[in-house]
Amino acid sequence: MSETAATGEGRPIKQVLAELATSGSAPVAPLKECMGRSSETVPVLRDLVALAAVEWPDDDQATLLHRGLYILASARDRATFKPLVRLLRRYPEELLSLFDNTFYGLLRIIHSVFDGDGEALLTIVVERDASQVARAIALWAASQLALLGRIPRDLLARVMEEIEGEDPVGGETFWKTARMLGRGAITEIDSIGHWSEPDSGDEAGEKGERDGERHEQDEEDTGRVKDFRDSLKYLRLGGIRDVILSLGWDVFEQEEKTSRMEMGGKAGLRRKVTDSWRNVGRNDPCPCGSGRKTKKCCWDKRDGW
Repeated sequence: MSETAATGEGRPIKQVLAELATSGSAPVAPLKECMGRSSETVPVLRDLVALAAVEWPDDDQATLLHRGLYILASARDRATFKPLVRLLRRYPEELLSLFDNTFYGLLRIIHSVFDGDGEALLTIVVERDASQVARAIALWAASQLALLGRIPRDLLARVMEEIEGEDPVGGETFWKTARMLGRGAITEIDSIGHWSEPDSGDEAGEKGERDGERHEQDEEDTGRVKDFRDSLKYLRLGGIRDVILSLGWDVFEQEEKTSRMEMGGKAGLRRKVTDSWRNVGRNDPCPCGSGRKTKKCCWDKRDGW
């Protein structure tokens, strides 16, 4: 049997994507094949994002959309950004549900495919008729990109002025945090202690008590923004290992179990643990497979590899 036949290469890419869309499983082999055939995979997945922005897909296609977004992000497909923004504007709750209703995975994808059009994100932020969830995600992502210099801070500053004092309707916590991070992107970190939400008719006698509460809150906000800023360098998706871990697949644990079975499965028999960072220097390729130098990728996280 030829190597091509053994690996499945040469078969229609839509057949591979159909395997990748299988819910309730971790189809690592189709994922690897899709990433290895990115020139064929990316256009199909990008079209899927564009179609989802018109009509939300059914279960299998939604599964493929979720996994496909990670592939597009790993491929740094900038052409995905605009259809992804349209999808965020129209189906924010459904999109967020693909990521277990947490922002981090979706933010990593936005960060990885960003094409430089900051106004596309900020337009959602100022749309008062838009979903509060969509506005919060867009503002959060724009704040990250502004801190990295990929969105002009004066553009973000104008948007922050426009939404100042606005009372949110739904998603209050996300919106408040996103607005705080927006301020962090246009303000020096050392001055975060002076931030505060606008007064809303406080009585003069309560001012001192509220100032004390704000001081404590500002100290907490300072730490949150610093942690946020430090995490920015790890936002972009890396190689296959990063994608698998981001999808939450426990395939590395499964590989360990498979290895033990191959060695006989005897009690007490243990596989030798290998150190992925052994003899890896700062200028060597990162073991995560991203293709970048370790000092610009996972160097600071190596102790927890």
